[in-house]
Amino acid sequence: MYKVSIIGLGQAGLRHLHAVKQLKNTEIYAVSDVETSNIENIELDAHVKRSIDYQSIDQTDGLVIVALPHSMLMECSTHFLKLGNHVLIEKPMCFNLKEALDFEKRNKQILHRISVSYVHRFRREIIKLQECLNDKQLGKLISTNSEIYTLKRNPLPRWLQDHKTSGGGVLIYSAIHTIDMLQWLINGKCQKVAANLKMINGSNIEEVAVCRLEFDNGIISNLNISVVENRKTTRWKTTFYFENGIIELLVKKSLKLIADHKTLEFKTDSHLDENYNFYQQIVQVMNYINNNSQLNIGFEEAKESLRILDNLYVANQMNNQ
Repeated sequence: MYKVSIIGLGQAGLRHLHAVKQLKNTEIYAVSDVETSNIENIELDAHVKRSIDYQSIDQTDGLVIVALPHSMLMECSTHFLKLGNHVLIEKPMCFNLKEALDFEKRNKQILHRISVSYVHRFRREIIKLQECLNDKQLGKLISTNSEIYTLKRNPLPRWLQDHKTSGGGVLIYSAIHTIDMLQWLINGKCQKVAANLKMINGSNIEEVAVCRLEFDNGIISNLNISVVENRKTTRWKTTFYFENGIIELLVKKSLKLIADHKTLEFKTDSHLDENYNFYQQIVQVMNYINNNSQLNIGFEEAKESLRILDNLYVANQMNNQ
């Protein structure tokens, strides 16, 4: 049996736990969370170790999923890497780019044992989008436009309200999924950014962002991001503009191709488990670990998303000087 431990039992950690429970030939070795109630409120076999201190978990040869506040991701991941484990780290992997570079320096010889949780890549509509991009039937991609309106969590976790633990607002905890998706699908290097952010009550945590990414292959991506309070106004949409048509992506819902007065639509199956993409991700990670597959969202890709994010925050500061 392959051992898997989960550190952090918040929203993301519980989704990872649900996914791991579906795996065969795998056992949950331990779980950890600073809140005792989070540990007590989940159903686990009696042999599963439970702890409020992840450093007390003695796992040395398995997978550890790290789903902690952004400021704790690097230290916890390094701890379990050095014990001999593979780690699956929740996005954004590190608190910021500077920390990611330090992470790289400290763990240079074992970076191959890192996977990063960008679960949007495992959504069926986004996989279908990648197929459309690969077949190039719409010609050259020119630009993209993303509208990311996320529902305000009530209550918002305390750590997300403090820049010292979150590192930022809606960009780092939501929009970074789209940043990762764009740099992955566009297959180019982002070389220039612009950003204008609106902060929560004068803090340094953004609730609204208007951003622009320019890639070295000429593609321009615009992003409009906001936290909203009405569920009816939420959306996660990216439109891809090609020479010969348009593709509209609605994350979690559908993909629509419009070209030559024809419309083709692909809808995600409604019967799918809400967190099916977490299961697809953990299957890929296990295949990577056990079969040395090259299919892995690893350190370098996560570092590139952090580099783009870091530049957006710098661009906003320069814009407001």
